[in-house]
Amino acid sequence: MSGSLQHPDRDPDRLQLVAQTQEPFGVVLACIDSRVPPELIFDTGLGDLFVMRTGGQAVGPVVTGSVEYGPLTGGTPLIVVLGHQRCGAVDAAYKSLRDSKPLPGSLQSIVEALRPAYDLTVRDPGADPVETMTRHQVKVTAHELRVNADLAPLVRNGSLAVIGAYYSLDTGQVEVLSGAPTGAASASPSASTSGSASGSASASPGPSGSPSGSASPPGSESASRSASAAPSAGSS
Repeated sequence: MSGSLQHPDRDPDRLQLVAQTQEPFGVVLACIDSRVPPELIFDTGLGDLFVMRTGGQAVGPVVTGSVEYGPLTGGTPLIVVLGHQRCGAVDAAYKSLRDSKPLPGSLQSIVEALRPAYDLTVRDPGADPVETMTRHQVKVTAHELRVNADLAPLVRNGSLAVIGAYYSLDTGQVEVLSGAPTGAASASPSASTSGSASGSASASPGPSGSPSGSASPPGSESASRSASAAPSAGSS
């Protein structure tokens, strides 16, 4: 957030170190938006993250399999579903569903993937329905990953945390919406989560404690947690 970037793990020595094998400490499922590159937002480098990007964090079998790859094959301890402010994909999907006007080509597949978040938004749209839908989409997607048949056992035994988060284009702040590990979050609901592009997050692997809310329905988690809510893998 301060702009004090560290640019870690980007030199030729790092490239040589990870050339033969990799052990990323996190998986990030983010939007395709050009303003939201996870590697830059979290100030990471080569070999640090598995990154998937789809419109509005839309998921399907191939995307889910890609997210599962790290945790299931290499023990990656963290998944972050990262939504963001002013998401064009969510905005287009919201308007398409609201007005019953399908989008052209394969864009409609994104609309359908975001329909569950739209349905939740219709019940309580809030001051800005698109931002409300964006947050619902993050929570729904994170919840589905958290309880899926292959990842749920890892979540239950504490070896995997699945975090839902929201990135502010205005401030660079990342707010944890759901899935913070038990005991790591501040008890204060007013605490803000400043996961930033400043490089303040550490890169040490391993979640700190078992994730909470794995059996809770999406949208039931606190909308804001402190920066300590992230695992020590550096998901702030």
